[in-house]
Amino acid sequence: MNTSVNKKSAFQEARLNYTAAMLLCMVTMIFFAAAGCGKHEASPPTEDEVEYNFPTGDEVESDSPTGDEVEYDSPTEDEVEYDFYYTYGNEKEFFTIRKDKVIIKTDSEADAKALIENKVFIFAYDVAYVWVLATIDSKKTTLDDLMKIDGVVDATYGLEYVDGSFVYPSNQISVKCIDGKHPEDVLNENVLNNYVVDIELFDPISEIYIITLNLRLAEIMQFCRDLYESGLYIFSAPVSYREMKFHVIF
Repeated sequence: MNTSVNKKSAFQEARLNYTAAMLLCMVTMIFFAAAGCGKHEASPPTEDEVEYNFPTGDEVESDSPTGDEVEYDSPTEDEVEYDFYYTYGNEKEFFTIRKDKVIIKTDSEADAKALIENKVFIFAYDVAYVWVLATIDSKKTTLDDLMKIDGVVDATYGLEYVDGSFVYPSNQISVKCIDGKHPEDVLNENVLNNYVVDIELFDPISEIYIITLNLRLAEIMQFCRDLYESGLYIFSAPVSYREMKFHVIF
């Protein structure tokens, strides 16, 4: 009697444990199935539900400098300096004075060749024996600095045409007088012959003369204007060197 009761109780307990295990397994399967279905059936968010993280205009930090912070090396219109001389027909040929370009006159050809090796120049080369054309850092080197170098006699700035080409005045000018007059006679009338070293007839047909002057290079353009404005010259122009061109132009 007691043995039968004990077997029945053990059977019932085992059955209850099996039933509980099956229920737990079913609940677990239903949970994962529901999770899977939810993943596949989820619909994308609507436009109103989307949240954007883009910064607003006030929140954006830019590394680009503003107009007030930008530093320009180019001179302003007020800082640019010009020079000119009169051409045929009372026209003015204007140039921009370039303070990073210079022409230098030396004592001798040897001085000119030695000068181009000076470290003060960014680039330099000698032309026509005693002349040197050079590029300098205008913020570090001035004409006064160049004049202190041994062998340097004179120096002035280069001139830039509108098209970007460069010319450098020498100590010579080309002239043509009115009525076929000789420049010496005209110079005597102007009391300017004190600056004249030599007068040479360059072209007999056109009656063009070359005048060599004992005058600072920086004053050559003004001298040409003074001659022309005297009314005794058809034209008066500086004899100049053109950059990287080893010949004289008029």
